[in-house]
Amino acid sequence: MKETNADGVTYFSAPEWDERPEVVHAFFTRNGGVSSDPYASLNMGQKGGDKRSHTRENLKRAARSLSIPVKGIFCASQIHGDWIHRVSGGEASIFGTADPLQGDGLVTSDRGLYVGILTADCVPLLLLDPGRRVVGAVHAGWRGTAQGIAGKAVGTMCATFGCEASHLLVAIGPAIGPCCYVVGDEVARAFVGRDAENEPFLHPEGSGQWKLNLEAVNRHQLINAGIEPGHITSSSLCTSCRKDLFFSVRAEGEPTGRQISLIGLRPRQGHD
Repeated sequence: MKETNADGVTYFSAPEWDERPEVVHAFFTRNGGVSSDPYASLNMGQKGGDKRSHTRENLKRAARSLSIPVKGIFCASQIHGDWIHRVSGGEASIFGTADPLQGDGLVTSDRGLYVGILTADCVPLLLLDPGRRVVGAVHAGWRGTAQGIAGKAVGTMCATFGCEASHLLVAIGPAIGPCCYVVGDEVARAFVGRDAENEPFLHPEGSGQWKLNLEAVNRHQLINAGIEPGHITSSSLCTSCRKDLFFSVRAEGEPTGRQISLIGLRPRQGHD
């Protein structure tokens, strides 16, 4: 993936998507904000102890780095599930004052609406149908992944907007890698019990311990949902290994911050 620094704010993007000027997307790092430890520095998390004024300023900086309005960024309250919502901007965001929408996947065809998710080890997925002009953002933690949230997001886009899975593009952002993600028997059983094809993504790591390749499970689910393997781009950056770039609960413990990944379509400029 391509790394960009805009006025001190660092983010990653899929280079091939950058050729589409109407598409805005970014996997932001933890760098370039105003928050202090343990939330240093571009923290977007709303549930920790960081100052609200800090996270508001961080959001403004992220928006400015992409030349989009901060009011257009929308995130739901994540619950580590598999709910996918179609949003149009009228729903309550975590960045507002009302009770926010709850769920871990957001899809939209509304221009000027930039849907995002927050992570600190979980897998961020950004989806794009360049023909239908539909986008999606998915937060895939182990629970959501075990419930097949990636495939459900593809299904929602196809059922709601008439997308074809084989036409979708997916970017998988930085997440905890199998080098660092050790889980217990309960988590391992949740994956293999749902789908025996998940077994190759679990490797024994001592008694009752397993290394889980969360990114690979999501890739497997996307392909099973009809995504062409060549349409999937991955950063392959481990958030736990690179806590200089990313917030990581596994590497740092709580409290820590959350980075944002987002995608949207710019408003039309003339005809396209």
